[in-house]
Amino acid sequence: ERLTPLFDRNSRATHLNVQLSESDISLSLISR
Repeated sequence: ERLTPLFDRNSRATHLNVQLSESDISLSLISR
């Protein structure tokens, strides 16, 4: 049970990183 909060934090951070990279990609595509 102690591992769950840590996993939640990691998955949330990964999700945020994915969203940021996706927005970066879309921005670079738009700037083209």
